[in-house]
Amino acid sequence: MYRIKKIFQSIQGEGELVGTWCWFIRFAGCNRNCLFCDTDHKPSNKDLKLTAEEIDTFLKNNDEHENTKWIVLTGGEPILTIDKPLLERLKKNYKLALETNGTMPLGELLDYFDHITMSPKVPSDQIKLEKCHSLKILYPFPVETGMIDQRMDPVQWKDYPADFKFIQPLDVPTIPKKDMAEIAITKLSQLGGDWRLSVQLHKFLGVE
Repeated sequence: MYRIKKIFQSIQGEGELVGTWCWFIRFAGCNRNCLFCDTDHKPSNKDLKLTAEEIDTFLKNNDEHENTKWIVLTGGEPILTIDKPLLERLKKNYKLALETNGTMPLGELLDYFDHITMSPKVPSDQIKLEKCHSLKILYPFPVETGMIDQRMDPVQWKDYPADFKFIQPLDVPTIPKKDMAEIAITKLSQLGGDWRLSVQLHKFLGVE
């Protein structure tokens, strides 16, 4: 049984797959407790508890136009939950994407994914994920004191094995979005090269 907060369809709002129509499976549970997290991932008695077969059946029965090609496994931290039987079943009919904080390795599960997005919440020397397609650095990354954590500066990630590298302005209620965007864009101009700006498009459009 897999503990799931929600299964829904929407556009991917961030990173390299932005604008792509996807299924999202949001798993319960995370191994981090970020104060700025905008996602409900804490386990509760309202969570869905489904088998791999039940998940597959739900997707088939609820895809109105039967044209969704991608599934995004997200959380929380989905690596806490996913396993080979689930991925083998889903891979038969879909391309698989993963959203992770990178603190756990994938091992033999790595090759099941067509796209992996890592958004780290710890310094690079604490990352266990072997590699990713999209590296998404939230910037400026705050510590509890409100200061910027220099260990999370994108410069510290220049050698991590990723196909695409993004800076994404952190969305916090205490700082205007425009101010956060200006800080991120300034950093982007300093980095240049292969770095790009990522925004949470789904929030701008008012969709999930």
